[in-house]
Amino acid sequence: MLTEFTFLKTFSDETGQMIFAYDPSLKQFVYANPAFKNFLRRLGVTDTNPGTIFKMVHDEDKVFMKETFDQVVAGIIKLDLEFRLNLPGQQEIWLCLSPYLIQNGGTQVILANASDISEAKRNTEMLHKFASRKNAIMHIISHELAGPLAIMKTLSSSLQTSLEALSDPGLLRIVSMIREISEQNINLLNEFLQAEFLEAADTDLMLKRVNLAKRAEDIVRQYQDMDGTAGKAFRFHSPTNEIFAMLDDAKFMLVINNLVWNAIKFTPDDGEIKVSVLEEPDAVVLLVTDTGIGIPEKYHTALFDKFTPARRPGLKGEPTIGLGMSVIKTIVEWHHGSISFTSRENAGTTFKVTLPKP
Repeated sequence: MLTEFTFLKTFSDETGQMIFAYDPSLKQFVYANPAFKNFLRRLGVTDTNPGTIFKMVHDEDKVFMKETFDQVVAGIIKLDLEFRLNLPGQQEIWLCLSPYLIQNGGTQVILANASDISEAKRNTEMLHKFASRKNAIMHIISHELAGPLAIMKTLSSSLQTSLEALSDPGLLRIVSMIREISEQNINLLNEFLQAEFLEAADTDLMLKRVNLAKRAEDIVRQYQDMDGTAGKAFRFHSPTNEIFAMLDDAKFMLVINNLVWNAIKFTPDDGEIKVSVLEEPDAVVLLVTDTGIGIPEKYHTALFDKFTPARRPGLKGEPTIGLGMSVIKTIVEWHHGSISFTSRENAGTTFKVTLPKP
């Protein structure tokens, strides 16, 4: 009959998951299953010294992994850690690691399982690019359609008032139909954007370590590709290509898209919208700045309220999403962050989202 130990070893030897055991006091692996050894061989690595393997960790991830290792040794549970290996002449490799501290008397051993998630990461990256483009197109289409529809509604209302003196029921009915159809289509756009927005927000939070600088730049590029359509200049700034934060990728991209969409609505043609991602000693900061008409001071204190009086159509009649800023604030707070803004009428607005460093 197999003992518990041999049963687990048999499982470890047969599984496709990489499993290893590391002794912090000896600073060496005390066990590595065949899957882990085969993975290293595929990378051309014959030296299984932990120090050699740590040198393969991407420079941007080394501090994160060192801090995480110290936390695990201190008994803090850290699961599903995603990090990269960087080998000369090879594609970047993403690993997902779950370490467990096992203590037996005075002995400590870190038992860990790992999996190669490189392909999944590349697929997710592609999906996010398509999602960013979809969101940008959706907002631009709404921007371009809502404006003319709002103008048609206003002009038809004025025309209807002027035509009442002619007492022509047929003509009045036609003008009334134009006004009603315009209003219906504006409401349809509003409902479409609101449903898209709230559906994305109404799911469980799944936090992962995400390169926020790259994600934000991808979104800005989608808008830049449509500069001529949007009638505005879109800019991106970050002091480095890699600034990481713990995010639910889909939800936080919703935050950026919504802030950019609001900037589009209230920035005149030939204005500028700038997205910045910055690092502070203990925080990651996202800024969305525009050169638009600003937010009247009377609305400042109620902007993030659920049924805020600050709701207003855009400069071209673009629809407002009633719960937008309230939901955005909630999503930011789910990430243990905060959101604030500065604004002056006719002098633009800057929204600032502050997130804790991972």
